[in-house]
Amino acid sequence: MSRRSAVRKETGVAPALTGSRLLAFAAALSLPLFSIGAVAAERETIPSPPAVHGGEGTRFAEPGMIAPDFTVLDVEGRPFNLSEEVSRKPVLLLFWSVFCEPCRSEMTVLQNAYDKYAGRDLTFVAVAVDGEPLRKIIGGFARQEGYTFKVLVDDLDATGTWKAADAYGVTVTPTLLLLGKGGAVLLRKGGKIREELPQVAFAGRSNVGKSSLLNALVGHSRLARVSNTPGRTRGIALFEIEGKFAFADLPGYGFAKVSRSEREAWKGLVEGYLAECESLRRVYVLVDARRGPEDEERQLAAFLAARAVPYRWVGTK
Repeated sequence: MSRRSAVRKETGVAPALTGSRLLAFAAALSLPLFSIGAVAAERETIPSPPAVHGGEGTRFAEPGMIAPDFTVLDVEGRPFNLSEEVSRKPVLLLFWSVFCEPCRSEMTVLQNAYDKYAGRDLTFVAVAVDGEPLRKIIGGFARQEGYTFKVLVDDLDATGTWKAADAYGVTVTPTLLLLGKGGAVLLRKGGKIREELPQVAFAGRSNVGKSSLLNALVGHSRLARVSNTPGRTRGIALFEIEGKFAFADLPGYGFAKVSRSEREAWKGLVEGYLAECESLRRVYVLVDARRGPEDEERQLAAFLAARAVPYRWVGTK
């Protein structure tokens, strides 16, 4: 059994692996990197994703939501309960398949990260979406490849629904999620995990034109989402450019109509990324040229300067 092949673009740890540093690690490892060619190919050749089996109550587990609980067996036949694990520490959760060739390289990336951060306050979990009948084969493969993190095997329930994958709306493998302690979904990424690339970030107030600028720079009108509604960018989105570097579209700040708690979450995410992401090369701060830099832009510039992060002003509108 293999996962459905439809593609869905999705969003999404540093030494201490807590708070903003945990988010920064995830930014380096697991945020979405979409190549220009892949975006164009998706529009032209990939059909719409099929309905998720879980029925009307099934939703994609997106940042800000509480991660759905599940209990499945590991490759040794021992039960694993997600809610018990996230009650103790954050979880990096990868959905993969033994029949998914790209997943094998992703598992290597995950093992390398596990080796680097072993003993830190983070649990690494890989869920094979292949079914209980293949548990022994998956276990043998995991041992052969030397995976030392937790490897679980998803299975179908009596209704034909995957116990874990359908609860998360997984339509493509690999899919990677970062769950905070307590179970909140912090980041989500569907598709291939790339090794770290040099990154250039774009920051600014909500609706200042970051997404439009990104689209103009690459000559592709649908790379980044453009909306008349402030605050549509709810996480950090990385866009891979010809396999050489990545653009980072940061959540906007200012007058977006979101809750105070959500604005604080964005602030922690962005500050953690800007302060801790070692691959960040430069930040372009967008301002409305009709008004010039205001207090929030000046605060951001001071934050970057204090951390020796190179930045440049860009006038828009």
